[in-house]
Amino acid sequence: MNRLLTLLCTLLLLAGAPWAAIASENGDASARAETAAGSNLLFILDASGSMWGRVEGEPKIVVAKDVMSRLVRQLPDDARAGLIAYGHHRKGDCMDIESLVALGPLDRDAMIKQIEGLNAIGMTPLTASVKQAIEQLRQTEQSASVVLVSDGLESCGGDPCEAVKAAKQSGVDFRLHVVGFDLGDTDTAQLQCMAEAGGGRFFSASNADELAGALSEAVQVEPEPESVVESTGAIELTVTRNGEPIDAYTYVYKAGTEEEVTRDHSLEEGKVRYKLAAGDYDIRVRAAGISAPDRLLEGIAVSNGETTERSVDFSTGTVELTVTTNGKPLKARTYVQYADGHKEASRDGTDDAGIASYTIPVGEYRIQVRPDGISAPDQFIDDVMVEAGKTTTKRLEIPSGTVELTVTTNGKPLKARTYIQYTDGHKEASRDGTDGEGIASYTIPVGEYRIQVRPDGISAPDQFIDGVTVEAGKTTTKSLEIPSGTVRIKVTADGKSLKARTYIQYADSHKEASRDSTDSEGFADYTVPVGQYRIQVRPDGIEADDRFVEDVTVTAAETTEVSLDFPVE
Repeated sequence: MNRLLTLLCTLLLLAGAPWAAIASENGDASARAETAAGSNLLFILDASGSMWGRVEGEPKIVVAKDVMSRLVRQLPDDARAGLIAYGHHRKGDCMDIESLVALGPLDRDAMIKQIEGLNAIGMTPLTASVKQAIEQLRQTEQSASVVLVSDGLESCGGDPCEAVKAAKQSGVDFRLHVVGFDLGDTDTAQLQCMAEAGGGRFFSASNADELAGALSEAVQVEPEPESVVESTGAIELTVTRNGEPIDAYTYVYKAGTEEEVTRDHSLEEGKVRYKLAAGDYDIRVRAAGISAPDRLLEGIAVSNGETTERSVDFSTGTVELTVTTNGKPLKARTYVQYADGHKEASRDGTDDAGIASYTIPVGEYRIQVRPDGISAPDQFIDDVMVEAGKTTTKRLEIPSGTVELTVTTNGKPLKARTYIQYTDGHKEASRDGTDGEGIASYTIPVGEYRIQVRPDGISAPDQFIDGVTVEAGKTTTKSLEIPSGTVRIKVTADGKSLKARTYIQYADSHKEASRDSTDSEGFADYTVPVGQYRIQVRPDGIEADDRFVEDVTVTAAETTEVSLDFPVE
């Protein structure tokens, strides 16, 4: 955070006035900024909803508010500054722009109060925000440097670049610098155009460290007269796929670092041209529409007044995979993996026609298929060869059938959890619960299965159905009837209701079937499969030994009543 504060102070240098950050040897943020009287700096801050996105684990809006508040405390007494914010009041309102602090002598308390009150919530009206800043400068009739910090592009339909050009042509004296923060793969052409039209520079940073590097570099480089052409050179990059021009995302870095200098996302006929200061650069190229690793061009030397040409060709082919079940399209997630090591190269899902298509670099691959439309294990297709400019077609047919299971008790639907298991090894293939009709339905690959049923509506042990055969395109119906009855226990002490813990046990083994406690009326009810039981009763309200009721018979759809009274001495 201290590093960000120090570098935001350096933005004042970038703004074109003689601002300077004076820091201690360890970079302590207690450094104070100095400025000549009469210099003007106007900030435009992004408080749109996207500022709740996180950078290095912290919301961008929180970072911005904290850093700006610290910065204001360090500004010199004779500083002149202003602050405009957008998107901090209302969602969906393109006129949510406010001059929080008018450009003028610094009032630290007022500015910090405004900064700390910001809440990221709304749109990104860049055009209207720039126009409001320009109008403020027009009315003051003073020159100024404007610094726009934004994490996104115009979202209100305006053209901010044209607005900046128009302001320059009208004679307003200003310089505009644009800092794009955490832009990801956003096309920055709009923000770059704004900075160029405003006579300033565009900087891009993906995280705090990159922001620090960008601002440090900006402080060291003085703006040069437009007439001095010899101080710059150019890189002309051509990107192709199998020799044909394609679109690509390109990122330029200082050689050997991750310090981004500029980027471009709109290639015309596969070409992009960068005008750069003399030096060495790296370019990372990400082809659009191709599932291919980024390509890195390293150590590209740019000389004064010269153009360096480079080219990148992505040699690719296409894999078209069709997944079906019983000849019909099947929804599935598909993963293309490199044959060597099985590292993922790309992923997609099949469309309504059961097709997934990949354009990927030439080589050998394996495809993993995870069906969504049926309960089936992952399938693998090995030895998938991709050749340049060719389409490799693969098909995967997974024959399947349906199992429809109905679970009842005394002829009525029963809620139950059901598990489909492979006959060999009893590994689970799928699971579901019965619906209000007591039915659970599974579409699964053909084969032999076992069904495990765990009743929810009655206290019964798991039931198993073996020998379930699933055939392609057919429905196998199975039913399970679990006859049950009710045991109602009444526990008293000298005829009065008694709280007690009760346990229903199978008569032959005394293994517990279910347990419950009596209610305030001394009753406990159990619905259990038909059969012979023993009841164990443990009083809670009195000191007495457990009592047992033997030979309790449960009959289908009937209620067996048992009463037990504990005498009180």
